Amino acid sequence: MDMTNKTISVLLTGAGAPGMPGILTCLKNAPQPLRLVGVDMDSSAPSRKDFDAFYTVPAARDDSFIPTVLEIAVQEQVDIIIPCVTRELAKFAAARALFAENGICVGTMDPQAIDVANNKGKLLTATRAAGLPTAEFYLANTVEEVEAAFDKLGYPQRAVCVKAVEGNGSRAVRLVDANISMSNLFFNEKPNGMYISKHDLMLLLRETPQFPKELMLMQALPGIEYSVDLVAKDGETLAALCRRGVEVVSSNQTMSVVVDEPDVIEQCRNVVSLLKLSGNIGFDLKCDENGNAYILEINPRYTGGIVTCLAAGANMPWLGICSWLGMDVQQPDLRIGVKMQRYWNERFYDENGNLMVMG
Repeated sequence: MDMTNKTISVLLTGAGAPGMPGILTCLKNAPQPLRLVGVDMDSSAPSRKDFDAFYTVPAARDDSFIPTVLEIAVQEQVDIIIPCVTRELAKFAAARALFAENGICVGTMDPQAIDVANNKGKLLTATRAAGLPTAEFYLANTVEEVEAAFDKLGYPQRAVCVKAVEGNGSRAVRLVDANISMSNLFFNEKPNGMYISKHDLMLLLRETPQFPKELMLMQALPGIEYSVDLVAKDGETLAALCRRGVEVVSSNQTMSVVVDEPDVIEQCRNVVSLLKLSGNIGFDLKCDENGNAYILEINPRYTGGIVTCLAAGANMPWLGICSWLGMDVQQPDLRIGVKMQRYWNERFYDENGNLMVMG
């Protein structure tokens, strides 16, 4: 079906996610009219009033999740579903054919690609096997393997990052650095939960003889942090933009600037080509002490900072929709040097649940 010049109905999951206001800003600035339907497991999701229609759905782990979303999508005559929650991606990938039978496109890759993209261990193992650059890392499923990885990575002379291979939003991620004073963190720093002593980490792990998730131990990368937002189709990168973190709090960029870093983007292009990735993908990279950038992980969905791309001339959510629906993906004219600074804002609702406009 030719989607040009028609109102496209888009269903977004995770309507209450912190990054949703920025995503909606992008989509409401699309060059073509969009009807936006939001769903979330929280009936009081903060962005619910910003959608043309909003529904409460079960959690992604619930067996009724996909049937419920399908029913809503059919009722709302949705053209495309964009999953915005990491835990939902595998479920939507497995159900793509079911939605296609109802004339609905699901903006996510096939299950095999999602399995690798959502797993940091599989991602970096495949990257390293292909001869692409990776930081030094080891996978561990037992306390003994964790101890061995610390030794191989040169701890305590070198700091070590420990993370679960599956997870997002800094869940199950800790930095172990023998040069960091836990006492100083306690007395003088705001708590962020990122640092842990090796002693406390090992105590924690010994409480769980069978790890619920495989762990990856990696050399800590103390240098510049980059984020790359791109749109791909079948392994070809159609558009890409690089952001450098200026202020980062618990892996979230509270200040960033759009930069011209072709070598960083080329790394991401190579992984896209290797894994034949499609859709909107966010790459997280960090530099070592010598300025060499390495891919840490990828998020095969919209990122929390994607609205910065809009300010820099690239409406990445819209370009992603175009790629999924077979429409032309226009090359953006980027504004290098655009800077983002995040600040808190509040919303208020009256006793009837209506959004209040504060002067």
